Amino acid sequence: MPHYADGTPAKIGDLVVRKNTWDSQEALLVITSITPVSDSCNASGIPLAAHQTDNPWFPSGPQAVWTVTLKQCMRVDMPAFPTPAVPAKAA
Repeated sequence: MPHYADGTPAKIGDLVVRKNTWDSQEALLVITSITPVSDSCNASGIPLAAHQTDNPWFPSGPQAVWTVTLKQCMRVDMPAFPTPAVPAKAA
């Protein structure tokens, strides 16, 4: 199974940051498909935001699906939502 730059296995639905090596652009994407038999261009994702080095992030509408190489991506770990407390029953 393909993996990210840090060796973490890739999964559909992961939120990742992809860094281009040729134009210093970073993008925030949600992985939508993975091609397990390929080492490059092995996933697709919906872009949520992007920026060039030293420039602010800007929203990127989901008008297109990008093809990415997972080894150029790092998964963004999202904190888990706390489980709401169940109120005690009134006596």
